[in-house]
Amino acid sequence: MPALTQERVRELFDYDPETGFLIWKHRILSHGRISTKGGDVATCKGPSGYIYVGIDRKVYRAHRVIWLWWHGYLPENQIDHINKNRSDNKISNLREVSCQCNNGNIFNPRHSTSVVKGVTWKSNPKSWAAPKFR
Repeated sequence: MPALTQERVRELFDYDPETGFLIWKHRILSHGRISTKGGDVATCKGPSGYIYVGIDRKVYRAHRVIWLWWHGYLPENQIDHINKNRSDNKISNLREVSCQCNNGNIFNPRHSTSVVKGVTWKSNPKSWAAPKFR
């Protein structure tokens, strides 16, 4: 199967940078029946909170398809949602980052006792602890 291109993505979808939605341009047939029509939002939300889209029998994370639609390439690095909302695919909310940077852009867990990421209070012995990096 050929690699996904900007030309193919723009043939299938319009993109609204204000909402972050991919919109089907044409009717799409599935097994001889119309499964969607032009103007429909082309995505669905997965259990992880990311938005997904199916193209030519393959499923992609929508933010990567949007990046391709907008910039013309699929990045080797990761796409980060700046506001940490995985379903907000406005182009202004997306940026290309390293894996290390993307992993650092996470919320502190609700049960965290520290404002510093990864640092927690251990009750026995009573002290602060941080993960050990190798």
